[in-house]
Amino acid sequence: MIRYYILIICLLLVLRSMVVAQTDSIAVADSVISERKLEDIISQVNDPEDSPLIEFYESTTRREIATLQVRSRYIERLQKSDGFQNRTYIGSSLKSYQRIKFSHGKHYAGGILFEKDAGETRFNDFTSGNLMISDVGPVRKLIAGDYFVEAGQGLALWRSYDIAKGADVILPVRRKAAGLNPYLSSGESGFFRGVAAEFKLGRFSQAIFYSNTTRGGSLDLSGNLTSFYDIGYFRTDGEIQKRNAIAEKLYGTHCVYRFSQSNSAGATFYTTRYSKKILLDDGKKFSGDRFSVASFDYNYTWQKLSLFGEIAGGNEVIAGNTGIVIMPSDEIGIIVSGRYYPYRYMNIHGLGFGEQTSNEQGFYVGTRLKVTDRILVSSYYDQYQSIGKASLPFPSVGYDFLSQIEFSPSSVLDITLKYQRKGGDVAMPTIDESSFSNDIITQQRKQKIRLSLDYKVSSRISLRGRFEQIYLDINSIGKQEKGFMTYQDVLFKPDRILQINLRIAYFRTDSYYTGISEYERDLDGVLTQPILYGSGVRWYCLLKYEPIRRVKISLKYSDYIRDDVKRIGTGLDELPGNHDNRVSAQLDFGF
Repeated sequence: MIRYYILIICLLLVLRSMVVAQTDSIAVADSVISERKLEDIISQVNDPEDSPLIEFYESTTRREIATLQVRSRYIERLQKSDGFQNRTYIGSSLKSYQRIKFSHGKHYAGGILFEKDAGETRFNDFTSGNLMISDVGPVRKLIAGDYFVEAGQGLALWRSYDIAKGADVILPVRRKAAGLNPYLSSGESGFFRGVAAEFKLGRFSQAIFYSNTTRGGSLDLSGNLTSFYDIGYFRTDGEIQKRNAIAEKLYGTHCVYRFSQSNSAGATFYTTRYSKKILLDDGKKFSGDRFSVASFDYNYTWQKLSLFGEIAGGNEVIAGNTGIVIMPSDEIGIIVSGRYYPYRYMNIHGLGFGEQTSNEQGFYVGTRLKVTDRILVSSYYDQYQSIGKASLPFPSVGYDFLSQIEFSPSSVLDITLKYQRKGGDVAMPTIDESSFSNDIITQQRKQKIRLSLDYKVSSRISLRGRFEQIYLDINSIGKQEKGFMTYQDVLFKPDRILQINLRIAYFRTDSYYTGISEYERDLDGVLTQPILYGSGVRWYCLLKYEPIRRVKISLKYSDYIRDDVKRIGTGLDELPGNHDNRVSAQLDFGF
């Protein structure tokens, strides 16, 4: 596979040298490209809705900062699942989200958030908030409340979700840590609660932080925590018992020295103490009520070459990743990265690049080539394997290959062709003759082919279409499955104050394992990537209306229809029919 990959790169380099001399610069419509690029990035996110990541990308397009921003959102699932009909879910089916953000000049800011999931009882089942002072003397940031810390390449400290591998072959691999940041999201894990400050003196900056919070989890009969519960749903008596199962106290520091704008070295240390003993994987992975992590990270740039990496130690083992980015010109980018994450490496507050930040070693190569002003080719190949312990539900040996071509024949038309192939050893549950459950290791290969078309009919109407096919081969049982999905999307902007988005998707797959995800436009701040499987149709209509400046009303109706079943879902989430339709409404205003 690597030989073919290198051959493709060489052929593309030759093609570029032949074509670029004959091609004049052709401008591509900024509105189409920027929107499509934003979708490409967001669609790579392994992230719950209302995340700091979505907030970050939204904020990059805003030119005005209001002193007060209010967001009120309600989502209702019209079909009531069994959990509501038999009253196992103790709360109402309404999902509520209320947020207030404020700022005073450029030095003071803060916010508060109240969130309730469907099935929960309290309006403020989850509450988050913070106050921040910034850029006052040597104090770059001072935060009281909820916050998160990004450091180095994420081995020691990172948010609990980030961009996954995808068409942007460099962004997920070479991290750009944001340091100390306020947290105001409905995700109920992956943040700290306490006090933190970041100081900057010349080229040196240091963040110190303290956190005292609780986390959900499952306890055994001896009162030991056997697993963390980070989903954030507290709808049943069993789920409520997992709330605040363990208390966590943490303090630490992160230091960075910048030799220049692109060269830096950093160090991170934190120590954590829990109110109960933790036994992960029956104590084989970790046993105790406290642990510490220390790491060193670096970024070095020399001409067209950049080095980056981080080495971290925790739970008596060493983990690390490193990489190099080579950009001989603005048209060519190459990245090579390696990673080593031992099974016993503790990364409760970290998230390094890879399939998982534990029990994995891997090698990644990615290229980005602008053949002409109209053609952009992106590819990567990632080879990974488990280091020792193999009981986790991840491939013990696997690979992931992607190649994407973006072609803009005119300023109003963009064509994207993507091919992805992922395979390796996976553990599959089986039942033997004694009726005991066992796992067998089998080879699995999944291939995806996608064609996307974006066409700007006029300044008011934009069309988007997609055709996607997926193939799955399971060698041990000789099973082959496939799936297909296509959709047509229309975006209509009759004037400045109104935007209407319509989409209808048709899908047919053999099972859930050949399901196909599709990124949808939604209310601001909501990430929607449903997995479509079985046979049926999904459609939605989204309206955004701005009657006056800084006031926006958003409405969405979506319907998911399965033709191959009489009831959708299983267990408490089983619906009474083959429809899953929802209504969402949101009001945003500011002063």
